[in-house]
Amino acid sequence: MVDPERIWLQSHQDTTALGEDRLWCQDKVWPNGPEDHEPTEYVRADLYAALTRELSEARRNALEEAAEIAENRTRDFCREGFVLQGPSYLGQTIAAAIRKAGEEGNNG
Repeated sequence: MVDPERIWLQSHQDTTALGEDRLWCQDKVWPNGPEDHEPTEYVRADLYAALTRELSEARRNALEEAAEIAENRTRDFCREGFVLQGPSYLGQTIAAAIRKAGEEGNNG
């Protein structure tokens, strides 16, 4: 027996009036109709779990990359003489950026 990646289950509304059992198929064979008459798509649980793991890994990698960028920027700020002292660090960073932009504007 074939183990399809996904199946479509016939809409309950399509079978109720006729008194039939709902059918399923590997392809969406039922025509598009009103939203409440659309067949329901099901995906195999193992495929969904694999995709969920991939997504979690991608998020973790993105967070690690963002943390590395932040650490590098912090090191750069420290080399330029910034003092890491809680909320004042942000103010110092902004003030220094404004000063630097002003100096570059005056030198350009």
